[in-house]
Amino acid sequence: MELDIKGKVALVNGAASEKGIGSAIARALAREGVRLVLTDVLQEGVDSLATELGQQGKEALAIGADQTRHDEVRSVVENATDCFGSIDILVNCAALTSNLGSVASMDPERWRRELDVSLTGPYLWSREVIPLMRKKNWGRIVNISSTNAVTGQPGVPGYVAAKGGLNSLTRQVAREQASRGITCNALVLGPIHTGIYDRGVFDEETVQRMMERVPLGRMGTPEEVAQLATFICSPLSGFMTGELITFDGGMTLGR
Repeated sequence: MELDIKGKVALVNGAASEKGIGSAIARALAREGVRLVLTDVLQEGVDSLATELGQQGKEALAIGADQTRHDEVRSVVENATDCFGSIDILVNCAALTSNLGSVASMDPERWRRELDVSLTGPYLWSREVIPLMRKKNWGRIVNISSTNAVTGQPGVPGYVAAKGGLNSLTRQVAREQASRGITCNALVLGPIHTGIYDRGVFDEETVQRMMERVPLGRMGTPEEVAQLATFICSPLSGFMTGELITFDGGMTLGR
């Protein structure tokens, strides 16, 4: 199936992790001939991915940035347009879960930081990129959300709240920009086997309980997410906007 996005320019944030969703999406877009702007607060990670893609003959620009800072976001977009001329696709993947607790116990400063990274960041990227897309009357914005925003999840109140806000931001941007050929959709993900599981952040019992909630009996993979995201970034998805697309192995169907 021809996706017809060769030569488009995509900005993917949260792309530093080798086994992360952002890097998987970047690789999938690169295979379709998309030119890439890779950004993350971890400069070394995006440098590594840009080098990997460059060795494959792909075009990739790596720029480190803290997406909670408007000046740094603006600088990335300016550098990207200087290099590639414009930005056609935005993938908001970067997020943060830094505090395990409850609403009653979570530190207020950590709460603010999590919302800044996972919600204000996507707003700032969208704010800077939308005017470029409007000039072409074409654009794709894909937000990476979570089923936790729908069901709630004990222990991660900041993350849950931020992803709920991201779902609402998705629909707001979609409604505002539809007349200009810009679509905005969110992938609402269940458990995806990223590098965080390989690092042992969650014990085996926790992972097992999680798997018991998934009718398909396994986690999704970053590559599966990337295949869906790449389709949404293409002209083939042109009649879809404002959608919260659940991708969770059936987890939200209930037990």
